[in-house]
Amino acid sequence: LGVSQAAVSQWERGVRLPPKHIQAVIRERLSSSPGNRLIRSLEQSVIGNPSVAALFKIRAGMPILAAASQSFWNPLIFFPDDLHEFIGDKAGQEAAATHYRLGHEGFYSGDIGSARSFHRWRRNGQKSQGIVHYTPFRVDHDDWRVVTQAEILPRDEFEAIYNADKTRSLELSPW
Repeated sequence: LGVSQAAVSQWERGVRLPPKHIQAVIRERLSSSPGNRLIRSLEQSVIGNPSVAALFKIRAGMPILAAASQSFWNPLIFFPDDLHEFIGDKAGQEAAATHYRLGHEGFYSGDIGSARSFHRWRRNGQKSQGIVHYTPFRVDHDDWRVVTQAEILPRDEFEAIYNADKTRSLELSPW
């Protein structure tokens, strides 16, 4: 709040009231649900992450991009205009197939504890490849968020890990 301990002590003892602007901040923070606090924490964690990271909100069983780290935009061929949209089909068939399979397996409704995907992204003639880790968080009864973190790999490293004969690979882990 940017005030001294002495000021807070006066408020707690009823000696003085907090200024109106401080009262508004306190009211906002105290009225926020645990789910809203979790969402804000996840957003801040993702946005401030130096790695390639994103936060998705699940809508109609599919992930919608809600927040992303600065490192997310270039290597994964996504753009700030993609915020608040389903991005799986914008990055080629492999990425779309991964998201649809995750949905089919129940990942976006909490049936799976985590997932790891090996796939390539393609968009507007650009290509990238790597490993993506998906972690779901239940915010409220039917409200889920998924945090992803990607490791972009050079093609030769990627193919050494990821069998080049396959089109994609997805590992699912139960709770």
